[in-house]
Amino acid sequence: FSLPLVATMLLLLMLSAPSCSTSQALTLRRLSHAVTEACGCIALNRDGWLEPEAVAAAAAWAIGELRSEGGSQQPETSLPPLRPQGEFRFAPASTAATMRLATEERYSAVADAAHGGDGTAQHTLGLLHYSGVGGAQRDERESAYWHAAAAVAGNVEALATLGGCVRRGVGAELDEAAGLDIITACAAAGSPVGLVKLGVCHEDGDLPGKPADAQRAAALFESAASVWVGGEPPSESESESEASPPPRRRSALALFQHGFAQVYGIGTRRDVEAGAAAWLSAAKLAPDDGAEEAAWGLYSEQGSLSPALRRRVHPDRCLRLSAALEYAPAVAELARRGERTGPRDEAAEGERRRKRFTRQELSKARSWTGRDERAEAYLEQLLGGGGL
Repeated sequence: FSLPLVATMLLLLMLSAPSCSTSQALTLRRLSHAVTEACGCIALNRDGWLEPEAVAAAAAWAIGELRSEGGSQQPETSLPPLRPQGEFRFAPASTAATMRLATEERYSAVADAAHGGDGTAQHTLGLLHYSGVGGAQRDERESAYWHAAAAVAGNVEALATLGGCVRRGVGAELDEAAGLDIITACAAAGSPVGLVKLGVCHEDGDLPGKPADAQRAAALFESAASVWVGGEPPSESESESEASPPPRRRSALALFQHGFAQVYGIGTRRDVEAGAAAWLSAAKLAPDDGAEEAAWGLYSEQGSLSPALRRRVHPDRCLRLSAALEYAPAVAELARRGERTGPRDEAAEGERRRKRFTRQELSKARSWTGRDERAEAYLEQLLGGGGL
């Protein structure tokens, strides 16, 4: 084992040990199943949706049951398989049309899948609504609805995000205790988003009775960046066929946060080169959440990079990637430079601005059909060739 991997394993054991039954560790599979089961008896609202507050309360109750001595002792092997985790996988952008789909029209690309119960698509819609990008209106309440739906579908990354919603009262009624319970449990189970959100709590001093702790936060960010979304890394025997499910991958959000701590020396030794390398890995996961900020960081901090790394990063391409993902500082910087985020059909652009999407409006969904190494080809098309 490498030292970072050993440190991550020890940290996850420390997180889960005090809060779980002595005979059963808290895992992604166990947590996902418990929350899905607990939400099965929640009544739908008049529109046929689960209220985010009800899902958060049920999840907090399920977590309490898992922690108690009377919690489920059911062998994990008898539980249903863990459902796909994290964000929706988009097809690589090989043409101008699919390039636009992968950035400006992400909402319409995943709507069908989300309404069909795909937890990764639901989580992605929640992220798009929160930021108001990809063809979605900014709507914090709508965002919380989608994260709640994804959590009930078994997506632990969405559950951790819902925990953040109720902890801060963003898009849902404030319930700090339930939010912290959810975030802590997700982190203990090995969720990258859970680890990031727990790290932010430590960094900001938001944990009851505990002072701000930048070192603890940096350690959690490092752990989040080193684990795989969904648990174990993909095996070498996984099928390479087009019909195979998407391989597990790392979290762009976690890589961004870890890189941020390293670049600016927050809670850890300052190491700009290592931090920039983490940002580069995050940018290559575009359009996942966190890739846009990582790409912007590579552009804005290019003066701190070694000549060799700067040549590898291509800062201007990173700027265009960040702007294509609608990150406001990057869009403003391109406007200042007199550039556009990419060629557009003006008539189509006007129609896109007039028509926004809601949960009830569907269009054909597309899904990820290639392996993760195709991400490089995706970026080459998006950034105009050359790759990152």
